[in-house]
Amino acid sequence: PHQILCAGSGLWPFAIDPDPPVLLFVAGNLELLAAPDRVAVVGTRRCSAVGRSVAREIGFTLADAGVSVVSGLALGIDGAAHDGAGAAPGDPGRVGVVAGGLDMVYPPAHGELWRSIAATGLLMSETPMGERATRWRFPARNRLIAALSQVVVVVESHRSGGALLTVEEALGRSIDVCSVPGSVLSQSSAGSNQLLLDGIPPVRNGSDVLDLLGWSHSQQPALPFPDPVSEDRPGFGPMEQTVVTALQGGAATVDALCVATDLSPKVLLGVVERLRRLGVLTIDGSEVAMVAPGEG
Repeated sequence: PHQILCAGSGLWPFAIDPDPPVLLFVAGNLELLAAPDRVAVVGTRRCSAVGRSVAREIGFTLADAGVSVVSGLALGIDGAAHDGAGAAPGDPGRVGVVAGGLDMVYPPAHGELWRSIAATGLLMSETPMGERATRWRFPARNRLIAALSQVVVVVESHRSGGALLTVEEALGRSIDVCSVPGSVLSQSSAGSNQLLLDGIPPVRNGSDVLDLLGWSHSQQPALPFPDPVSEDRPGFGPMEQTVVTALQGGAATVDALCVATDLSPKVLLGVVERLRRLGVLTIDGSEVAMVAPGEG
């Protein structure tokens, strides 16, 4: 069952926010609205396998330290961060901020994650029940993600997109932002790498984020996740291994892969197609990326 909160509610989390919602529709553990430690982990839907793995590790490490992980339940980085947080024994409860009504699961592929967060954490939206997540509601949702958080962590972002809008909202509220460095060959890290050039501090993992919060912690938590890629399989020759190694830092265009691997376009495309048939790579237009664990 859901509840409706307004500015007069005792648990209203936007008392000093410059752009608060009029109403807040919530489902789950309302005590998380008063949680002292919340960190947003955001990024692109079209993430690399490495980015997905990093997001899961950050979510796990933060949650296991008692930090509530806030995100938007989108595909890619958002979902990976919440998956990681939900696997942590110390998870205090994840916070999912969605763009549509709480009864309108979006994206449909995250229905199980949606229900899990509603059961063990907190779902919230400023959109009334029965209303779908229309395009303009996503930027509005992003300001709530920023406003709820002590720190916003960008794992991967293209040159434009929702993660960078969340960064703008955070900086406008004097909320700390940090960014994970990514491959210079990967379009999925172009925006997050630009944040670093603009002076945003880098973080490599969840431990670095906890350092930013001033927390003491174990440097190497035991993570229940597989490595991003396993190369011990039939069909992996030297050229296949070269391409896989070049993609460990994230997705890359075919032109960038030619430079990184020193393979001709004709040879490279043949190798990429073989790896795609093996279920190791995906191809989206001219961009090539590793398949994340469990997606093959």
